[in-house]
Amino acid sequence: MKKKKSVLYVRNEYYGTEKKEDLFSEVYEKYLDVKVTITRKTKKADK
Repeated sequence: MKKKKSVLYVRNEYYGTEKKEDLFSEVYEKYLDVKVTITRKTKKADK
């Protein structure tokens, strides 16, 4: 059975002056003891 992946979508890049992905990864790893992998969704150009 596959392990379920939890995903957090971040709409705006920055929270104040800090990048959100850095902020979230720090909080998740430090307090929740969860490994964070940051991936980016890219838009495909059709034409």
